[in-house]
Amino acid sequence: MKYAILASGSSGNASLVWTERHCLVVEAGIPMRRMLELKRAAGCILKPDAILVSHDHDDHAGFAAEASRYWHCPILCSRECYDAAGFEKPYDVRVFAVGQAFFMPEWDFHVRTIPVPHAQGAVGFCIATEGKDLAIFTDLGSITDEIRQACANCHLIALEANYSVAMMAENPEYNEKLKKRLMAGYGHLSNDDCEAFLASQEWPNLHTVALIHGSRSNQLPILALTAARRGLKRDDIRVECGWENLPLTLEV
Repeated sequence: MKYAILASGSSGNASLVWTERHCLVVEAGIPMRRMLELKRAAGCILKPDAILVSHDHDDHAGFAAEASRYWHCPILCSRECYDAAGFEKPYDVRVFAVGQAFFMPEWDFHVRTIPVPHAQGAVGFCIATEGKDLAIFTDLGSITDEIRQACANCHLIALEANYSVAMMAENPEYNEKLKKRLMAGYGHLSNDDCEAFLASQEWPNLHTVALIHGSRSNQLPILALTAARRGLKRDDIRVECGWENLPLTLEV
């Protein structure tokens, strides 16, 4: 199983998960033409079987209906996401309950949806196939016990590292109300939060952490990478940073 971050950040998110035969799109928050370019650059030639959407915000769901029509594949999302997103004429939509797990035998993937503290009906995804487990958690205000348990035995974790607390505090473009909202338990995950989470577990199977959804205004890749490596304290776990529209392909 391979995982490719096509785009990551507030300007748009999209990633791919694929095997030799099947492919899933996870988030569709960038224009279709750009998604196709980045998909080719990532090395995936497969037609996607489905589009997983974590929540209704435009940088995750804004182009899901267009992608669904282009590839003739279903969007999979929570009921809350479906009601809020207003998908315009998608090819198909299949709604799941938050926390639901489902096996898609025609696509080889077992998917668990994990509730996350962000938007209403927002979820993270744990995707398993071929004896490998991948967790994707973006846009979450805090780490819950359920998230800890879902990640405990994963081989690769894609985890939000949205902002540096110091950069956020000093950013004159953000007023205090906005800063408090973003730093609250339902906003976004800071470098400090990411470091503390990675330091809190044993990680028996983990070989790679991919840091995603960094803020353009309040984050630098080197700060995120340093915090994550400090939390892990292990040289055998690779740490990478998925940033804006620079595709990154990783083996799960």
